[in-house]
Order: sequence, then C-alpha cells, then structure tokens
Amino acid sequence: MSADSASSISAASLMTADGGSTRRSAGSVWRAARIGFAILVALAVVSVAILSAREGVGLALRTTRWWGIAGALALGALSVLAEGGVLAILSGKVRPMNVLRMARAYVAGNFLGLVTPWALGGAPSWFWALSREGAGLSEAAALVTARSVVAAGFFTAMTVVALVALPTISGASGTVVLSVVVPVGLIVFVAYGLNHPTRAAEVVCAALRWLRQRAGIERLDAVIERAPEAVMGFFGVLAGLISRRPLALAGAMLAMAAARFCQLAALPLLLAAQGYRMTAGPTMIGLVLLWVGASISPAPSGEGVAQALVASIFGPLAAPQAAAAAALVWRASVYYPIFLVSGLLFARLVRGQARTETVTLPKEGTERSE
Repeated sequence: MSADSASSISAASLMTADGGSTRRSAGSVWRAARIGFAILVALAVVSVAILSAREGVGLALRTTRWWGIAGALALGALSVLAEGGVLAILSGKVRPMNVLRMARAYVAGNFLGLVTPWALGGAPSWFWALSREGAGLSEAAALVTARSVVAAGFFTAMTVVALVALPTISGASGTVVLSVVVPVGLIVFVAYGLNHPTRAAEVVCAALRWLRQRAGIERLDAVIERAPEAVMGFFGVLAGLISRRPLALAGAMLAMAAARFCQLAALPLLLAAQGYRMTAGPTMIGLVLLWVGASISPAPSGEGVAQALVASIFGPLAAPQAAAAAALVWRASVYYPIFLVSGLLFARLVRGQARTETVTLPKEGTERSE
C-alpha cells in the first residue's frame, strides 16, 4: 500500500463518524502524533549514525558543493507547492493564493500521515487543515479521496515501471505486485461508487456490520445508521468535482508527478555536486525503484528504508560513500524541513481545536476563516 492512497481509508472512516468527538479523541490524536514522531526521529538518528560511520562519507559530505544543497532545498519547497497545486486543481480554484493555501493545508494535514505507517493516521488533521481553508466535511472528504485516487493511479503506474525493471530480482516482483492490490482496489471501489452510490453505501454498511460482529464494538451501531447518507453524499460531492472539472484528475496527476519529480531529482543533483555525472536511463529506473520501495515500507515516511535504498541502488552507479552522503543530505534538505514545518502547523491545528474544548469534525457547509 502506498502512503498517499492509504489516507483515503481513514478519510472514509471519519466521513461516517459522529459530527463531534471528545477530548479523548483529541488526546488519542496527539498521542499518536507524539509516538509516531518519536519513532521517526529514532529511525532518522539510527540511519544517520549508520551511514555517517561508513568510510569516506564524512569527506563526501564536506566536498558536496553548496549549489547542490541549495538546489535540493529549492526542489523540496517546489514539491510542496506542487502538492498544493494537486488540491487546488481538484478544488477547481487554481489561483496563486489558493495554491499557497492548499500547500499550507497539505503540510499541516499531512503531519500524522508522515509519522504513521502508510499514512493511516492522517485523516483527522487533513479534515482540520482543509476546514481551516473553508472546506466543509463532504468537500474535504471528497478532496482527500480524489487526491488519494490520483495518488493510487500514479503509484500503480510507477509500480508497473518497477515491475519491468525487477524481472531478475527473486521475490521482489511479487512483493511489489502485492502492494498494488490496495491502490487498485481503491480506484475500482471509487469508480463503482460514482456509478452506483447506493450499492457502494450498502457495501460500506455490510463491512461495518461485519466489523461490529467480529470486534463487538457497540459504538459502530450509530456509525452504521448514518453511513448510507454520508457515503452517498460523499460520492455525490466527488462526482460533482469530477463532472465540473473532467480534466482535473489528469491535471492533478501531472501536478503530483511534478511533486515526486522534485523530491527525487534532488538525489542526482547532490551526486552531481560531488562530481558524479549520472546517465539518464539507470538513474530514472533507480529513482522509480527507490520511490516504490519507500512507499510500500511500513516505516513512517519510509525513514531508514529510503536511505538504505539510496545506498544500495546508487552506490554501484556512483560510489558507496557518495551515495551514502547523498542520502543523508537528501533527507536533511528535502524531507526534514517539511517534517518540522508540518509539525508546527499541526500543533497550531490542535491548539485551535482545543480552544473549543472538544475536537470536532467540520460541519457540512461551514467555513473557518483565518
């Protein structure tokens, strides 16, 4: 499962949740954030310690030219703007200020996704962040799921490329094929729900009833009662987004491709800053394998796994110490600043919710101004 597409699962579950939740819910979200952040930091520290201890890595870091680091920082910032462009395109408001607002919503709302396996914990903060930008509950749910459909399609396409590149690696292809099941399943279910919202609602209710019987969670009874109306309303809003902007999904996928390209392009740039010139073909294949491998990893944000993949894939293409140094600078310049800003904006979201003494999901049609 890819981290991007996994967010729709939690989004769909929250969409059918009660209109308001308790302080305990806020505490659970905050505890999940702290635990996930601690795990991510621990993985980062271990990864830095292991890679830095390799012979020649210190020298490679010192000889990395400044323009490589500056370029990596700029590419990281551009990736965030491109992610804002994804949401702006899906919302139908592709204006510079709205792109910036959506970029802010993306950074703030993505924090829980960054610090939880496969981004499964990210739905609450996505709703809070989008409601802060004026989106109602149904629109926020539709935007999150539309983005997840785009992400699932992009992930599936990249996985096909990875499968083509991995025919000789025993067991690797099967693992990647398995990771495609959830994104493809998401696309199929959303397509089915758009054409048959009533039947899709029945499927969701049946799944919830099965979970109720298996787990014995009595609180699900209220969710099951409200699920049909919520699910059909959600697919109605999503269908409206697509019908009003039929090219929005294609445009959003291009924007997402630009975001991923910016994130990954920093690696060959950093290797070039060490004096290594990479050939286009092997580099592109290596970047695709890197992204797919990090995406299917359960580690938060692929931390640790991504660095190991950089060292193993690009070590033979450049030099082991150069690849290890590039992995360290890549994460430090493209990802860690986003983690920091995302955490700060997420804390602001939680404080804003705490002022009302309860954490509530946005009501349909309500807006919240800055």
